Amino acid sequence: MKEIKEALLRLDALANKFEAKNTQVSEASVGWHIAHGHLVVQSIVAALGASNPADYKWAFNIKRMGVLLVGALPRGKAKAPARVQPLTEITPEILAAASEKTAAALQRLTELPAKAHFKHPFFGVLHKNHSLRTMTIHTNHHIRIINDILKANA
Repeated sequence: MKEIKEALLRLDALANKFEAKNTQVSEASVGWHIAHGHLVVQSIVAALGASNPADYKWAFNIKRMGVLLVGALPRGKAKAPARVQPLTEITPEILAAASEKTAAALQRLTELPAKAHFKHPFFGVLHKNHSLRTMTIHTNHHIRIINDILKANA
């Protein structure tokens, strides 16, 4: 839990650059990446909370194993599903509200059993601990993209 909270703090620390954009790095703005990161965490926690832990069944998935071991996602290989794409214009107020909503979701996550799970479109079924690791990897992935946007604009 500590790792995802630290990653989200680093993500939120970039919110003052929310308007920055560089299409050579990403079509999306820094604010979009921040909002997307929060939506992903909120969505995963909601899916974990809706699961029946008794139904959890582990299955081998080579993509999941690779990402969890390496701790990084390849860039440009997947498109975010519509449910985790920000739909509104990004403002500092929207980012602050997203951060608060994510903090509340993480609090709920602490109460969920270890076998709470959800089905990831590429990695298959992830239990709570793998979900936490995946959220951290995903958040760090977007922090790297944001840093590249800001570096390219410097």
